[in-house]
Amino acid sequence: MKGTEPWASWEPVGAEQGAKVLERLAEELPGIFADSKLIASRCSRLAFYESHHLMELEFVRDHGVERAFALDGPQGIAWLNGGSTPIHDANDAESLALTEETAADYVKFFFYFLRADEGAFVLIESEAEVGPADGVVARGEDEGEVLTLEEARTKARPVLIRRADGRWHTDVTVAYGGVLYSASVAVEPDGNVEMTDDDPIGMLGGLVVPHAPSLAVQTRTGDASADGAPDDAAGDAPRDRETTEAVVAVLLEDVFREPDTAIRAGSALLRHFNLETQGRKPIGQLTRLLESKATVIIESDIPFVEDVVAQLVAPARTARDAVRASALQPGYDDLRCEISVNGHSKLYLLSFHAYRGLFDAERAAHDLTFSDGAVLIGCNRISDVPEQLRRIADIIVTFPSIDRRLFAGIFESVFDAAPAAGWDAAGTDWTHFLVPGDFHMARRLALAPEDALSVLRDRVEARLKRVTPDDGPGLNDLHGMGEARQIAEDLIADIQAAQTGRIPWSAVDKGLLLVGSPGTGKTTLARAIAKECGVKFVVASAAKWQSAGALDAHLRAMRVDFAEAQRYAPAILFIDEIDSVGSRENLDDRNGVYQTEVINALLAEIQGIESTGSLIVIGATNYAEKVDPALRRAGRLDQVIEIPLPNVEGLERIFGYHLSRYRADGGELAPDVDARALAELAFGLTGADVEFFVRGAARRARRENRTVGQNDLVAEVTRRPRRPDSAPLLTPAEMHRVAVHEAGHTVARLISLTQGQDLTFASIIPRLDGSLGFTAAVPTNTRVLTRRMMIEELETVLAGRASEEVVFGADAIGGGAGGSSANCDLAVATNLATLIVCQSGLGDDGLLRWTIQPTAEQDEKIDDVINAAYRSIRGRLQGCRSLLDRVTAALEEKQELSGNELRLLADSVDSATG
Repeated sequence: MKGTEPWASWEPVGAEQGAKVLERLAEELPGIFADSKLIASRCSRLAFYESHHLMELEFVRDHGVERAFALDGPQGIAWLNGGSTPIHDANDAESLALTEETAADYVKFFFYFLRADEGAFVLIESEAEVGPADGVVARGEDEGEVLTLEEARTKARPVLIRRADGRWHTDVTVAYGGVLYSASVAVEPDGNVEMTDDDPIGMLGGLVVPHAPSLAVQTRTGDASADGAPDDAAGDAPRDRETTEAVVAVLLEDVFREPDTAIRAGSALLRHFNLETQGRKPIGQLTRLLESKATVIIESDIPFVEDVVAQLVAPARTARDAVRASALQPGYDDLRCEISVNGHSKLYLLSFHAYRGLFDAERAAHDLTFSDGAVLIGCNRISDVPEQLRRIADIIVTFPSIDRRLFAGIFESVFDAAPAAGWDAAGTDWTHFLVPGDFHMARRLALAPEDALSVLRDRVEARLKRVTPDDGPGLNDLHGMGEARQIAEDLIADIQAAQTGRIPWSAVDKGLLLVGSPGTGKTTLARAIAKECGVKFVVASAAKWQSAGALDAHLRAMRVDFAEAQRYAPAILFIDEIDSVGSRENLDDRNGVYQTEVINALLAEIQGIESTGSLIVIGATNYAEKVDPALRRAGRLDQVIEIPLPNVEGLERIFGYHLSRYRADGGELAPDVDARALAELAFGLTGADVEFFVRGAARRARRENRTVGQNDLVAEVTRRPRRPDSAPLLTPAEMHRVAVHEAGHTVARLISLTQGQDLTFASIIPRLDGSLGFTAAVPTNTRVLTRRMMIEELETVLAGRASEEVVFGADAIGGGAGGSSANCDLAVATNLATLIVCQSGLGDDGLLRWTIQPTAEQDEKIDDVINAAYRSIRGRLQGCRSLLDRVTAALEEKQELSGNELRLLADSVDSATG
């Protein structure tokens, strides 16, 4: 068995605690875990998670001993069943931020619990993990791809992490489906994993590699050789196809029983065939129709539905020998298909679930019309089919959505038994969201009908839970949103009016574009709109579409998200990072064709939303100018909403919200917690930052087993290192110099027009970003800046350096005001002086010309402004030497001072000298 060390460190769990975990799993998935009795359990903390831990449960049911793995966290427990969704849900709940120390362990964990069609992805990290075959395996001439033991062992390699392009990267060796691969993997800090390259090394033959545990709930098995898929994957595909065929058969029969409502374009032809085949069953009617060489288009969200229908209605040989459309140029043009029409084939199949276009569609339609075969065309919606094929269609069949009546028929067809009496007593709305794939697992596991029913309901309800925005703040809990709040309220009112029939859905805006800096609450606002209206909330990401692969995979991922959102309507489809799609105004020759295809596809999807439909698309971006103008035109994402950074009042309410949530979850706050002071200190930051600060403060307090106090929150806002030894250590002389520098900034504000009322914090504790100290202030609320105010701000910026000259002399000034950062004192002072001289008309030369690039004369004026401000603040600090020394001494003593403490200190100095 593949080991879990060192990323997991297992500890036994008491029987009572383990039983409670199993009970919670049974509550989530009663069809799988009900009536289970715990045998043993253990848990492991994971270095990359703060609040989730890994559970392994061994239990017994009526058919034997079984085992399951689960992630247990504050928001619930999730069964690790081979899919990536439970892991990504935990990542989102944790706001995962992988580090160099945790990324490798996360990769091992992710691979350990991921499964695909041919089983597990087993990392081969050492030579010892590859063993000889049970018997001698001879290599014939035609078996050159089979690896020897020595060859396989030389390919093993540990998981080593490196940082590039904002992601963690590693090269790994993977055993999958009996083949050894070399692969490159990229991991986002939030836990999204992408395999960027893979190269088959060779077949494993009979070589033995560690066997990953079965994640299906079944009897435990031992290790197995790597020349096949795990037991839980064997033979699934044929059974899955049979299940899908059973679902499609019921839907087909329903279509042909009610032709007037489910069939368009060829209804007269269909009625003719119905009259001729009155004694036939509905599927027999379609068989007879195909025998007449008809062209049939089938609208359904079942991928390759035309192939499934062919297996049901066409003779076996005809279906087997059918001509299927294929990619025009595999690897180069996978978006368009082509079809080869010949003189003998009896059936042609085209899928516009897989392809977006047909090469030479006019010629293809002509050849198909005069061919000797029938044509079945599958699509998600009729608009996906080229117009040339729509013109030759005899019948357009629209599959109905599954409802209570159809579900009962499908269930009986799949499980050979009707649903138990009273199965619909608790409501049947969930049946509308079933897809054929939901029936697969229950059929594979050969569950009893009552268990199968529970599994189906559990799967759908779990899926509905993911798109139901019950968690998170409502609109009343959102603050600092500016005008976006009112626009959101108007949209909510329109949606609610459409839901109650007071206005048609066509009167509701179909698209919004939210624009704001990272963390300002774009996703939160969109989710709050959905929550207030009680509609489903489907989250998509243009960046994730792009990471799906080449152009065809990119566009397919986009279409899947739109199709899913349409299935849940009324719903909001939220597209994050929509600027990743690109803009045709900023294309280059290298990727212009690719980006144009993507933009056109997105436009087509948005335009494909019916004006009377109940799907609303909300895009989000940090950069409105990077979004293609066509996406912002009327009828698309035409409402552009700016979300600003919150002001102090907004931040105070945001702190209040997250602190109250912390208390509601059982956390305790010390009496000294002051949301207003925190908001002033955090001015310029976002609501997402506030949530992060509260969570980090709780972590600091938890480590020391005490309640959260103001100091913990201030430490997070000011990015104080969690460990004293993790930041640079200063000598006493260095600490004194930093204190003098920051005291200069502080005193400059205390003697300014504001008299220090804008001061919020001063610190001389070094930060991990390299800064040795800082002074924070909240800007005044005034919208009009005078020349005096700007000059005074310039003096404050230069006061740190001036303070060093006052205390140490001109020859002993340090370089702390400069540096390579655009945020250093001298850089800020230069930008501010440039603003005064070149863009504000406030220079002392009286010139009113506005310019970005200063002239040589203006450069001189900028130098004059800076030097004059420096001389001024240096003289003023010399006149306040006693206050400067007192602030310096206080900073050396306490290392950090709040705005109130600094103002009290200034008052005490004034009293003493008055």
